[in-house]
Amino acid sequence: MNGASGNTISVEGPGCYWSTSSLNSWIHITSGAIGGPSGGTIAYTVDADSGAGRSGTISIGLAGFVVIQDGPTACTYSLSSQYVPSAGGTYDIGAGPQRAWTASTNASWITLNPGPGTGSGNLSFTVAPNAAALIRMGSIQINSQNFTVTQFGGTCSYVVSPSSINISATGGQSQISIETDNSCSWTVDNPASWVTPSLKNGLYLFGVGTLTCTVTANTASQARTATLIVAGQPIAINQAGLGIQFTSQSVVNGASFLSGPIAPGELIAIFGSGLGPSQGYGLEMTPDGHYLSTSLGGTHVLFDGMAAPAMALS
Repeated sequence: MNGASGNTISVEGPGCYWSTSSLNSWIHITSGAIGGPSGGTIAYTVDADSGAGRSGTISIGLAGFVVIQDGPTACTYSLSSQYVPSAGGTYDIGAGPQRAWTASTNASWITLNPGPGTGSGNLSFTVAPNAAALIRMGSIQINSQNFTVTQFGGTCSYVVSPSSINISATGGQSQISIETDNSCSWTVDNPASWVTPSLKNGLYLFGVGTLTCTVTANTASQARTATLIVAGQPIAINQAGLGIQFTSQSVVNGASFLSGPIAPGELIAIFGSGLGPSQGYGLEMTPDGHYLSTSLGGTHVLFDGMAAPAMALS
């Protein structure tokens, strides 16, 4: 290209957010400076060049898009950048008919077809699969110009620890570490209202990170459990309940509800929390029907190791 013109760049990268900027004053971003996570289009213009030609760069996230501009008398080549999936493949560079070139590459994973040397017309190259999670960049030198090849990484892997967190009834904080490659994104899914991660649902982070998990106090007698999904992996959040809560003042006379010493044969009432199952139980008899049962909902009241008859549990 030589005169001022409008051009577009197609950006692909599912799940990724990116920002764009020009590294040269003669290249102007007109739209699409910020985008993601489903890709998009960047539009830019280039000022006219009266010299012998020049090259510049547009920064797109972690990648660079090279803009090559010929002078008014230079031989024009159809060169741009190439984005390649992790699986690799074979591609053509359109140099145009009768255009002589000398080509080489600085990347071992890029193969020129049939090989480095001179030729004319289109140039074919093959990109090997990328088994790593990180993206990689290489270039093909055609005469004095660079053709940039950017290849996306393969499947990301994550190490998330610990796999479970135990928190007391009073609540508190715990940290979760995430180990992965810098190009790998991860997010958090939290279904429990009493668990608050430092990263909000739906927001993406990249690479190694630490997540702080805050758990509120559990005012119930029963324990509770929630599952936090971090980088696609489940983290069990186990919080203890308050358990059995009562004092000597909670044991009162069954008729007057006054606390104090108790005597054999006396009807008493016990108040507290966590003393039995959440549902209430009424009067139950032994199987022969002659005596009151000493167990209601699996709960016993022992005096010197002896279970006392129980009338109600609520």
